[in-house]
Amino acid sequence: MTVIDGNGGAPKKDATLVIDRSRVRAIVSSSVPALKGATVIDLTGKTIMPEIVNCHGHLGLVKGTKMSATNYTEENVRRQLLQYQDYGVGAVMVMGTDRDEAYEWREQSHAGKLPGALLYTAGRGFGVPGGLPPMGMGADEVYRPESAAEARQDVRELAHRTAPAIASEPDESPKVSVDPDKNSDRIVVMGKDKEGPGELQRPDLVKIWVDDFWGQYPKMKPEIYAAIIDEAHKHRLRVAAHVYHEEDAQQLVDDGIDVLAHSVRDAEIPDALVAEMKRKHVAYIGTLSLDDFATAYADDPSWLNDPFFRDALEPGVYEMITSAKYKQSVKDDKKTPAELAALPVALKNLKKVYDAGLLVGLGTDSGATPIRPFGFAEHEELQLLVRAGLSPLEAITVGTKNGAELLRAATEFGVLRPGLKANFIVLDKDPSEDIRNTESISAVWKDGKKVSDGPHAR
Repeated sequence: MTVIDGNGGAPKKDATLVIDRSRVRAIVSSSVPALKGATVIDLTGKTIMPEIVNCHGHLGLVKGTKMSATNYTEENVRRQLLQYQDYGVGAVMVMGTDRDEAYEWREQSHAGKLPGALLYTAGRGFGVPGGLPPMGMGADEVYRPESAAEARQDVRELAHRTAPAIASEPDESPKVSVDPDKNSDRIVVMGKDKEGPGELQRPDLVKIWVDDFWGQYPKMKPEIYAAIIDEAHKHRLRVAAHVYHEEDAQQLVDDGIDVLAHSVRDAEIPDALVAEMKRKHVAYIGTLSLDDFATAYADDPSWLNDPFFRDALEPGVYEMITSAKYKQSVKDDKKTPAELAALPVALKNLKKVYDAGLLVGLGTDSGATPIRPFGFAEHEELQLLVRAGLSPLEAITVGTKNGAELLRAATEFGVLRPGLKANFIVLDKDPSEDIRNTESISAVWKDGKKVSDGPHAR
């Protein structure tokens, strides 16, 4: 078995991952004898890597081909979290389109009571009256302050939302045995932790929508987003911005933004701004696949009929995107030339900030529209990171370790090392040789247990 631990180093060949309850105990050579009292699982020829962390997604907005506030139900959110998990996505940050129910679901998720990817939430985000995010996407409970004073009051309200604690039950799962004479690649499993839910209150981030969507909507006024950032920091909350223009990014960084939740796509980021972002520890989420999906279906992309893609689609979406009417609508859309021009700029800026040493996390905006499918989008994003100039191992680190750091969960997951959660994907092929091999999922493990046989098993 080959282990890619997420730290960016060379894959560990002929390795054994030792799991003690829900956590990694050790990564050792496969020649080391198995521990007494454990079970041995043979993964000869397989590669494992940490689960993917999606730092920018949305839940409960999409069902079938439609986006609507009526889709925001526990049943729909559960289904989408499970789909993320089937595709090897272990955690998702919902960027500003959640409702108050999300706090309880987050408690349940982190307490092990809600299956699927771990849920993180920015709660109710901050948009613009008559502007982004569009009401038609189901974002009907987003704050839309009309003044700096109103914005500050909204932040104070958001900062003090809480969710009730949910009691955890001890796990009485029996320990499993081992064949000490078996000499092959293996995972050694020794039981499960008994953990409580912890105190998970308030949003994990604050989300603001700033840009005008190519002049279609009014922008958020600088005095309003400056007030949101300042007030959020008073409550020890970080702020992430939906951004497009370099000019807006500069003003946001000057005002203390913590995360740029999209790439800058209208111009190359100046060296001086990159230096300021690094000095201020601004994190960067590329969402490169957003721009790719916007125009990909005008023609048939190479992955259109790949089961890994088709299995991720909501009912009716394949028929929609392959219809002549949809293809023509993309070609006729006045935004299409700008989208086509945006992706190369986004790729260049992603590589520039990565090379400068900024914290770059993986994000996709999956779930914001039906054309960005849960799970598939995150693997497409890894491929675009490589297209931007990162090596496959660097892209994997962005999608695992860096994401956990951005979510401030690096002491729990993101890499495979002793003491951290045993959350990983089992792959038939080695993605360090070809990043597309992250799609060869044969199993997904969470907290030391196999929880999925991959997307095609659904």
